[in-house]
Amino acid sequence: MSDANNTARPPDLPRWGIGARAWHLGRVGATAVYIEASWPILAFLLAWTLASGHVAVDQPGWPAWQRWGAGLITSALYFLLVLLQEISYLRVAAMLGEKPDRLVLYPFGRASQAGDPPLGTGPELLVTLLGPLSAVAVSALCSLAQRWATPGVPFVAAVFEYSAWAAGLQAVFRLLPGLPLDGGRLLRLVWWRLRKDLRGAGRLASRSGQTLAFALVGLGAYYLVRSDWLSGLWLTTAGWLLRNAAVSSQRQIVVREVMGDITAGGIMEREFITVVPGLDVRQFVNRYVALQHQHAFPVLNGDQLVGIVSASDLARVEPEQWGRTSVADIMTPAGNLITVGPEADGNVILQRLAQRDLHQLPVVQGDRLVGLVSRNDVVRYLQWQTDMGMYN
Repeated sequence: MSDANNTARPPDLPRWGIGARAWHLGRVGATAVYIEASWPILAFLLAWTLASGHVAVDQPGWPAWQRWGAGLITSALYFLLVLLQEISYLRVAAMLGEKPDRLVLYPFGRASQAGDPPLGTGPELLVTLLGPLSAVAVSALCSLAQRWATPGVPFVAAVFEYSAWAAGLQAVFRLLPGLPLDGGRLLRLVWWRLRKDLRGAGRLASRSGQTLAFALVGLGAYYLVRSDWLSGLWLTTAGWLLRNAAVSSQRQIVVREVMGDITAGGIMEREFITVVPGLDVRQFVNRYVALQHQHAFPVLNGDQLVGIVSASDLARVEPEQWGRTSVADIMTPAGNLITVGPEADGNVILQRLAQRDLHQLPVVQGDRLVGLVSRNDVVRYLQWQTDMGMYN
C-alpha cells in the first residue's frame, strides 16, 4: 500500500518562513506571494516613530490626527514600495527564464524563495542589486516630490520627506552583509567567485546574517538600557526580523543541498493501486474508496496514464447517478496533471508540489506511469537525512 495517497494529511514540507508566520497575499503569475506576519508590528512602529518623533518635532503645531495620518500614510507607501520592488523582481526573473514558486515579503524586502538565478552569472548580480537600486531611486523621487510640494502643501511634503527617508534606510539595510539581505547575496557571490564553493558560500552568508541579527539586538538592548526607546526598539525589531529571516534562509539552503542529491526515481512509490477509466463510480466507491486506504487512484488505460481520480471527485456527481457515470467522467485528465520524470531532482519535486499545494505527483516516462512521489516520501527522506546527521 502506497503512503502517497493516504487520506491523512502528510506533514508540511519546509516552507522557509511560510505558514504560521506568513499570510497568503495572492499570486503574480505562477508565484504565490506571502506577507510576513511581522508587518503589522513594523507598520505601527514606523507610524508611531513618525507621529511621536519626527513629525512632532518638525511640525509642532499639527494635531495628533494629522501627525498619525502622516505616519500611517508613510507606512502604507513603504509597504507599496516593497511590493513594487518584488513585483519588479518577478518580472526580471521571468525574463531570465526563472519561475519562483513562492515569494515572501519581509519588511526589508524579499526573503527566501525558489527560483533564484544560479551563482556566478550576470542575472545573480542584477537580481541582487535590483532592490537596493530601486529603493535609492524611490528615495530620490520622493525628495524631488517633497521640494515640489513644500511651498503650498506641507502635509504632502512631509509624507514625501518621510517616505524618502524610509526608502533610503531600506536601501542601506538591504546591503548589510548577511542572508537573506541583498548584501548577503553579494557576500555569497563574492565568496563563490573566490573559493568556487557554493555550499560554503551559502552557509557563510547565512551565518553572517544570523550574527548580524544578534549584533543588532544587542545594540538595541544597549540603547533601551540608556532609555533611548526609539533607537532601541528599531534596532531590536530589525534584529529580530533579520534573525527569523536568516534562520529561514539557512533552512532553505540546507534543504536545497539535500534535495539536490536525490531524484524522483529514487524516492517514489512503485507499488500502488490503479483503476480503469470504464469503471463506474458505484463500483469505484464500493471496491476501492470503501476498502482501500487510498485517497487518489491513478487511472490507466493499459500502462498509459489517462488521469487521476480521488474521493473528492465524487462531489462532481449525485449518488443516484453513480451507476451511470464512469471514472473517466469525474477524473482529472492526464493533460491537467502536474507530473515529473524519474530523473527530476528533489528541488524540482518541491517546486511542483508547491505549485498547487499538491500532496503527490505522478512520475511518468513518456505517457507511462512508473511511480508516485508524495510529500510523505520527501518528508521521510529528509527525516532519514536528519537521523544520519546530514540534515540539520
